[in-house]
Amino acid sequence: MTLNADPAGPSADSYVTISEADAYFSADYEYAGIWNGLPEEDRTRLLVSAARRLDRTAFKGRPFDERTPQALAFPRLIGGLIHAVDSDGRVSIPLKVRQAVCEQARSLHQSGDGEDLACLGLESVQVGRLRIAGGAGRGRGLCPAARRLLAPYILHSVEVKRS
Repeated sequence: MTLNADPAGPSADSYVTISEADAYFSADYEYAGIWNGLPEEDRTRLLVSAARRLDRTAFKGRPFDERTPQALAFPRLIGGLIHAVDSDGRVSIPLKVRQAVCEQARSLHQSGDGEDLACLGLESVQVGRLRIAGGAGRGRGLCPAARRLLAPYILHSVEVKRS
């Protein structure tokens, strides 16, 4: 399996390359050895699965390139601005999105099937007659670390109903 992390690419399947993820995890005392011990095929699958999980989230704005459909949600135009552009002026993936992919990959690896309670979040909470439900933009399926990193980009909506 080959990883394609081309920003705004029509066949991109990841926001980060293996080497970017390796560099991200190298600073993590507890997880660096585990990540580096995984076969490249497993690291590739985790990064692709994490990108897919992120892309199930409703984000603010719209995809950067709508003429040549980009495969992934980022880069995006939000409020008329491109999120993000690198130091050479080329469209890139925001740092927080790349970090969120790494955190989501870690969560998927540590939870096995990726469906542990911390990653699922809650659909709604009801106390007595008051019910609070998350809207469609909620980052369902994201681990808490990825959700925090993506917070500036997530389209938030909350619905409060009385029953």
